[in-house]
Amino acid sequence: MHVNELNLSSDMNAVLRKIAVTYPARLTWRNDRSYMYGQVTGLDIQNKEVVVQGYIKNNFLNVKRLIHMTGVNA
Repeated sequence: MHVNELNLSSDMNAVLRKIAVTYPARLTWRNDRSYMYGQVTGLDIQNKEVVVQGYIKNNFLNVKRLIHMTGVNA
């Protein structure tokens, strides 16, 4: 990794200009996978069940497959 110092205001302007015109890469995984905007609405600790409600985007979810829930600790 190469780091340069920004001593001149022209250097800082060049960096800001580069950031302003740089676009993030497309999220190609969204074309092949389904994803969900959801919210946990219920939790039953005895039966080890979690109730999630939300909206599924792109593809359908298969009831027989595992899912990954981001931000939930095991």
